[in-house]
Amino acid sequence: MFGARHAIETLSQLIVAILNEENEDDYSSLYMLTQGFIIDAPIYAHRGLMLDTARNFIPVTAIKRQLNGMAASKLNVLHWHITDTHSFPLVLKRVTEAALFGAYSSDAVYSPQDIKSVVNYARQNGIRIIFEFDAPAHAGNGWQWGPHKGLGDLAICVNQLPWRNYCIEPPCGQLNPANPNLFLVLEQLYMDIAEMDPQQPVFHMGGDEVFYNCWNESEAIVTYLNGRGKGRTEADFLLLWCEFQV
Repeated sequence: MFGARHAIETLSQLIVAILNEENEDDYSSLYMLTQGFIIDAPIYAHRGLMLDTARNFIPVTAIKRQLNGMAASKLNVLHWHITDTHSFPLVLKRVTEAALFGAYSSDAVYSPQDIKSVVNYARQNGIRIIFEFDAPAHAGNGWQWGPHKGLGDLAICVNQLPWRNYCIEPPCGQLNPANPNLFLVLEQLYMDIAEMDPQQPVFHMGGDEVFYNCWNESEAIVTYLNGRGKGRTEADFLLLWCEFQV
């Protein structure tokens, strides 16, 4: 189905409309090939583009314009980096606090209806969306609400300064794998992700740039490691990171 759509896209790009100089709303003529031999097949199955709307909020109308450009170029995967330490703009059904505490403003959010609209628009253009919810690093704003709900610190080092001591880039923030409540919240979050696009079996868990100094400064995490007979070496923090991802 998508192959046929891309073939039509190719044909449409072989037709040029010429505007009427006297009336810019009118097309005076069309130019098209009368004969041609076209070889049009992708070299790569995954032809993607990444869009980061966590550091810089991008309205839905602009995202759809980007999808139009992708469709014209026959790109077929939008990697949507939708959360980061800077902001959490996604309104979730089960974890409503994330956007309340993490969005730049009440206007800089994506509702479930927005997400469904973008997903459907992308699919009509032969594009699938892979959502990325960055963790355990790059997770600060949007995760500060744990103590307000009696869940303890879900994230640590959030917006901590001087930033270079606690993260790779500002603002700082990393999830707290020593807190068992974190995984209960993540379960709810991942359920919301799965329901955003039931036809998409994949989402991206992030997983880069964990900064060990942040965890090393956390009494809760150091106590957790000591209780498991671990120390504060790089290997111990690396194992903790690996356990979180698995």
